[in-house]
Amino acid sequence: MKKNVFVSIVAWLLLLANLALADDGNDLLAQCSLAVNIMDGKKMTADMQGSIDAGNSMYCFGLLQGIISLNKLYEVSLRNKALFCTPNSDITNGEAARVVVKYLDEHPEVLHEPDFAVVINALVKAYPCK
Repeated sequence: MKKNVFVSIVAWLLLLANLALADDGNDLLAQCSLAVNIMDGKKMTADMQGSIDAGNSMYCFGLLQGIISLNKLYEVSLRNKALFCTPNSDITNGEAARVVVKYLDEHPEVLHEPDFAVVINALVKAYPCK
């Protein structure tokens, strides 16, 4: 019994520490904006390259892929309980990155929120379920 309580406490502490270290909307906007610029073939200025490297744009894509995959799991496992409903049941990471950048540009008041929450809110707003 004591072991189960200890494991539960450690799990909660790790979760809380992870949330405290999570990137926020500001970081996500920079990362996903860079990803969109790379997709569009825009040349990176020295300032852009110095502050954010191409690897950080991959964080944006990785986060988006994880959330899109989780949504698919909800859709399949929980029978129509998806968080958001994409057209033709699929969107690319590039399309999702554009949705997130647009959402953050239009809602600067959420820039302080955790990145995963911002992504979910952006996709729910862009692709609501009927």
